[in-house]
Amino acid sequence: MKIVHLLRHAKAHDDRGINDIDRALTERGIRAAVLMGLYMQQCKLLPGAILCSNAKRTRQTWDHLQTHFTPPVAVTIEPRIYMAEASHLIEIIGECPDSVNEILIIGHNPGLQLLAAEMAKHGDEDLINAVYESFPTATLCSIEFKADHWSAIAHNHKSGKVSRFIAPVDLV
Repeated sequence: MKIVHLLRHAKAHDDRGINDIDRALTERGIRAAVLMGLYMQQCKLLPGAILCSNAKRTRQTWDHLQTHFTPPVAVTIEPRIYMAEASHLIEIIGECPDSVNEILIIGHNPGLQLLAAEMAKHGDEDLINAVYESFPTATLCSIEFKADHWSAIAHNHKSGKVSRFIAPVDLV
């Protein structure tokens, strides 16, 4: 089994005076990232690979999340994730090493939500509906696949089972 965890970056400042890629987290975003890190720790979610967009807000989300990962997991900063479409994210997933069974992608909307909607075809109907309705900042969506190879998921990505869809507001 392979599991894809999709995490939208935490809330960032909407500062029109700086480049989008350089937007930083707000205080609310920092709290949400810490809360999600605690949640992942409590659920013993420890992906074997972390792929993170090169945007400042995604890197900061990871910085606050990773303090709860024991043992530490190395992150790969992947510029192709920044504002990527779902089809590009699928290609990136297909490149993951098969020795890893769980990956975490920290990225952006609308790409993450569109990817989750494409993948989430099985599982709890309420979770599937939640994926389609919205994908708030710092939300985590986990999708399971009956596959041995990431390349198989890339070719048949519409066969996933949603096992988790949780936003920071659900944790307070």
